[in-house]
Amino acid sequence: ADKLKSREAILESILHPSRQIEEKYRSVSALTLDGQVVVGTVVQETETDLILVDANGRRHELAQDDLEAVKRLETSLMPEQLLAPLTEQQAVDLIDYLSSLKSQPAG
Repeated sequence: ADKLKSREAILESILHPSRQIEEKYRSVSALTLDGQVVVGTVVQETETDLILVDANGRRHELAQDDLEAVKRLETSLMPEQLLAPLTEQQAVDLIDYLSSLKSQPAG
């Protein structure tokens, strides 16, 4: 039953990535005083710095004093319609593969 639920959870996450976002994957939008907008997930936040990683894997170190606003986003960085280019069998194979990764013990 756990494996089936896991497969369903993976499929749900791929089909509707913004429906339920784990906090560690939640994106923020940071607006700097000079008008630059940086969107990414929070790697580290201190009283003096905010470190984000964007969708391309680029790291952005922002000084808190340089920020005008930081807003939590309700949409996932994972794009919608991710399975659209796949055939039904390819999608099934992908879900099988991803669910097998979850069940392996961490090494």
